[in-house]
Amino acid sequence: MENERKPPLRLLQEEALARRLPKNHPTLSKIQNSIAKRRAGYRGELNTDYHLTFLPHNRYTIVRDLSLTNQYSFQIDTLLLSPQIIFILETKNIYGELFFDKYSNQLIRTIEGHEDGFTNPREQAERQSYQFQNWLKRFRFPTIPIEYFATISYPQSIMKTNDEKLFERVFHTEHIVKKILQMEQKYSTPVTDNKTIRKLYKKLLMENNPEKMDVLSKWGISPDEMIRGVQCPECEQFPMKRIHGVWFCTYCMNQSKKAHIQAVQDYFLLFNSPLTNKTCREFLLLSSRRTTVQILNSMNLIKNGTTKTISYSENR
Repeated sequence: MENERKPPLRLLQEEALARRLPKNHPTLSKIQNSIAKRRAGYRGELNTDYHLTFLPHNRYTIVRDLSLTNQYSFQIDTLLLSPQIIFILETKNIYGELFFDKYSNQLIRTIEGHEDGFTNPREQAERQSYQFQNWLKRFRFPTIPIEYFATISYPQSIMKTNDEKLFERVFHTEHIVKKILQMEQKYSTPVTDNKTIRKLYKKLLMENNPEKMDVLSKWGISPDEMIRGVQCPECEQFPMKRIHGVWFCTYCMNQSKKAHIQAVQDYFLLFNSPLTNKTCREFLLLSSRRTTVQILNSMNLIKNGTTKTISYSENR
């Protein structure tokens, strides 16, 4: 069993925001830099997924992109479950010369003489193992041994350290299967059964709750600064016009029946307020209430409320 890895929610939010800001907006370049870093992180996690395909078949149940809560919320990039052992994997896609300092517990990245400091990913993975252990106790699951690794997915990065034990836990992603198989040898005796692991898997998916950031407040942007309307999927211009049930772009003459889907998704990513017929009309620049009803009913959305107070939410 395994769930699909999807792009991080915050990445999707920032991409939606960047789509709807004027090209000369003073904050746009900073948002684009943030998007580039988040995309790199996502690529690193996909690289981990690729290498995990070389594990013996059905050895582990894999859970990706977990956001859980004990007293505080915590995130896990990749979780491997088995009756013998649980692995927590933290993935970083960092380029450059990487020095892991045991005295400051900091990762120092050097590129062309310029240094940047990062949290030591080993510390992150270790902290996640403690939090997950407490989460298991909270829901009364058996005490299963937990091991953790932090991987660097960028293969050209040079890793150095003054901690001789660090590379037992931190290494390039391409070595992940070998490290897992080596660690497995310490845990050959099951402490639970496959039925419990299936129950745990279902509970994790049920409790998984990615935090939706107020992306406008985060970047100090007013809703009035954003471009409204439906974006052309071909030339990326705003807004398309709705003519006889089809979206028409006056810039490149492209026609689309489904261009509104991205616009509705943008609304959900950017705003915490309910999507109603009125707010949808205002955001998509539609004048017809009836047309808006038809568009919303054609999508896989959840209806909330009665006839006069209907709002729509995503069907996740």
